[in-house]
Amino acid sequence: MIDEQVTATPLQSHTQHQQVPPYPTLLYHNFIKQKLSLPLTLRLKRITNLSLSSVSSLQLSSAPDFWYFYAEASKKKELEAYEYAIKNSDPVVLQSYLDNYLDAPQAHRDSVKAHLSMLQQIDRQWNDALVNNSKEAFDEYLANNPNSPHKAEAKHKIDSLDWVTAVATDSEDAYKSYLESHPNGEHVDDANNGLKKISAKTVQPQERLMISSTFRNFFQSINARDEEGLRSSVSNLLTSFLGKLDATKK
Repeated sequence: MIDEQVTATPLQSHTQHQQVPPYPTLLYHNFIKQKLSLPLTLRLKRITNLSLSSVSSLQLSSAPDFWYFYAEASKKKELEAYEYAIKNSDPVVLQSYLDNYLDAPQAHRDSVKAHLSMLQQIDRQWNDALVNNSKEAFDEYLANNPNSPHKAEAKHKIDSLDWVTAVATDSEDAYKSYLESHPNGEHVDDANNGLKKISAKTVQPQERLMISSTFRNFFQSINARDEEGLRSSVSNLLTSFLGKLDATKK
């Protein structure tokens, strides 16, 4: 009686420690499912920590079920990681998949490698454009990589470079060229203000016509000795010049 208690106690204690269900046909399936819901590294650690005595206590008929659930869960995890990686534009994510799923289907690994290689090539071209730092370089980069993750930044660079050129030239044509190239650009208001300043300092065509008409009427009035005509021909001009009404009256 004492010997039976001695041999039973270690097995009972070990079984309680491992929390292995006594009936592996149905309860053990649930136990395995719970284990497979854990992260892969923790799953492997717990699986490898099962002692020989706990494994020997399981019925042999449950072993195929265990590996079936484990294989199915592993396939599902790998497929989720593959689908996430192949849609991602971060090279770190793709490299992480290749490092963590060495036994993944070769087709999956080849697809991820090709995608990673393409992203690395895009990054090299982007770095070249940054070093060149010209509108032509960024235009060429966008033409070769229309869906690049750097698309927005490249457009910002082009906008900034075009604006620097417009400001340096400071001409009506330069500001109009910027507005035509960037109708929704970052410096639209600045370009319109630049056009207004240039317009204020430049004699406009309608102003030239007004001046020509004023001089013609002025000399005609002198030749005709027409005092009233002379006064009316210069009245608007003197009023505008002096900022006072009736500037021609005595």
